[in-house]
Amino acid sequence: MAEQELNDWKALAQSITDDDRVRHSPPPMVWDNIQAAIAESEPLPQRPTEDGNVMTAPVAETPSLSVVPEAEDEIVPQEDVIDLSAARERNAPATARKTRRHLILAGAASLLAVVVGLSLFNIDRTPTETLVASVSNETLPEAYDGTATASLELDDAPMLEISFDAALPTDEPVELWLIKPDLSDMRSLGIVQPGDTSWDWPDDLDPNEYSIVDLSIEPNDGDPTHSGRSILRGQLTDM
Repeated sequence: MAEQELNDWKALAQSITDDDRVRHSPPPMVWDNIQAAIAESEPLPQRPTEDGNVMTAPVAETPSLSVVPEAEDEIVPQEDVIDLSAARERNAPATARKTRRHLILAGAASLLAVVVGLSLFNIDRTPTETLVASVSNETLPEAYDGTATASLELDDAPMLEISFDAALPTDEPVELWLIKPDLSDMRSLGIVQPGDTSWDWPDDLDPNEYSIVDLSIEPNDGDPTHSGRSILRGQLTDM
């Protein structure tokens, strides 16, 4: 803004007097024109003028903030409202105690199951008796350079285990026998195949009676009886 223009505005402001600040009511014709312009829309409230005349002026509607409930809505009295937060605070300790009690009971039940299981496992159980035999070639007519160890655990499903320290002859079949000590009877467990180390013990044989373990060379002559060519023999005894 130019300095001269600024000075003109300052001079104008300084020239304003108290008479210039007096508010004057508009002439009646102003209100008449306003009333005529809006008369067609809606009736206007009466408003007196300073000279005693009555005029109408539009009054703005004030929006209502009240909410009218629908017919199906139920208004709950304030005294019937239940504070659930207080109830939750009262019940929280009881719920925690109930949870801890359930965990303790579950842990006790698991411990009891383990104790009962161990007790049942140990009831009427004695160490399994094992019969063993050192199977060798001593005093036998057929030559063989190796030895073997036989063992039999007397459990529900006894099985004869034989560990060889040398390979068995392969030029002729080798057959495994269980024999009574007095040689009055013998039973064959079959031809020993390469790699065989265990055989099921027959259910109808008493290990205390058929205690001789014998391996013999059996020629392919169709004779099912013992050939008399034993290469290993030993007797099962208690450990």
